[in-house]
Amino acid sequence: MAIIGFPVTFVSGYLVDKFKVNVVLAITFGIHIIAILWLWQVQSTAGFIVYGVIWGVAHGFERITLNIVWPNFFGRTNLGSIKSIAQSVMVIGSALGPLPFGVFYDWQGGYSEILLLSLTLPAIAAIFALISPPPKYEDYHGS
Repeated sequence: MAIIGFPVTFVSGYLVDKFKVNVVLAITFGIHIIAILWLWQVQSTAGFIVYGVIWGVAHGFERITLNIVWPNFFGRTNLGSIKSIAQSVMVIGSALGPLPFGVFYDWQGGYSEILLLSLTLPAIAAIFALISPPPKYEDYHGS
């Protein structure tokens, strides 16, 4: 995943310079959807390697795109406070994230249902990314 993600950061950096960052972010969430759908269907070792490649592409895009989104949409004045809260939520989410997968495995005997359910998160995020109004540079950075 990291081997793929690193060179993809160069591509995503180029794309956020050429296109609106919220569109690139929506595409990033689309790649997450593709990765989850692939994982839902995969049944071979080669398939899992392909999943790692897709997930690496998604995270390569995400690393750069989110670092552009934060200051562009929220400004730099309170960026530390905003990112600290967001990072805390992400760490807690990472810690609690496996819980629903374990519950669904015990309840349903597999991961299919929770993988399909988890598709709603990047889908909602992509919609919000697309409909988010562009930031007004002057509002956050002065005249």
